[in-house]
Amino acid sequence: MLLPGPEAQQLATYIGWLMHRTWGGVIAGVLFVLPSLFILIALSWVYIAYGEMLVVAGIFYGIKPAVTAIVVHAAHRMGSRALKSNVLWAIATASFVAIFALPAVSSYRVGRSCNWLLRWAPCSAQIQCWQYSNLKRGM
Repeated sequence: MLLPGPEAQQLATYIGWLMHRTWGGVIAGVLFVLPSLFILIALSWVYIAYGEMLVVAGIFYGIKPAVTAIVVHAAHRMGSRALKSNVLWAIATASFVAIFALPAVSSYRVGRSCNWLLRWAPCSAQIQCWQYSNLKRGM
């Protein structure tokens, strides 16, 4: 199983910290990021230097859908594990649409309102979330 970026980064840093405390965590975290940094710098240099050539432009246009598919697949996989009811799926979908349809302050306010509703309004999503968290804890 592949872990998404942040989880893999945190796991590598934590294992380094467990083995060698502070310096182990710092070194593990830095060495985890360096290869992707070098790849990103190399790809950026190729794009800047040879981006006008049709072959290079075609390769980069071919990479875009692959990266998009990987991100969509990872988001769907994480969403299917975290969102356990139709109400939570609706809130997640509305939040995603709000990111693109509303200004940043408005989407922040919509998110705060949804959070308030889930905390204070008695609804099936809140009850299902509460039941699911109690099942995970063994209550």
